[in-house]
Amino acid sequence: MKSKGGVSNEISGVALNSLEYMERAQKEGATVLMIDSQMFDDIVSYSYNDLLTKSHWIVYEGGLNFYNAANKPVMEIGKATKLVFKFATWGNDPLKSSSLLKYGVITPECFKSTFYGYVVCHNIQNKAK
Repeated sequence: MKSKGGVSNEISGVALNSLEYMERAQKEGATVLMIDSQMFDDIVSYSYNDLLTKSHWIVYEGGLNFYNAANKPVMEIGKATKLVFKFATWGNDPLKSSSLLKYGVITPECFKSTFYGYVVCHNIQNKAK
């Protein structure tokens, strides 16, 4: 198991599969929160210090798509060189952006190194109906 900064790529590969679960949950009406907004700088960072200084929660808003190096859509996450999805953030400068809704276009490597987890919140009242 290769490790960089204490985080293994094999373990962080599970994060990519988490995207598909988050997409399903969001389509079912759940609110999905995840860390880290830093991923949308499209950097690869295994720094734990970033968790304390550069990270905050974002709301996953769906629209998950995978693209290969030729910008063609692919169905399998393992063939993707770009990940695209919508998210809402309140961590941007409001003077530079009029909308909380954003589109993220990042590499799988960036996602694996800057994704620290997620929480799925189901509306129990809607589930009971």
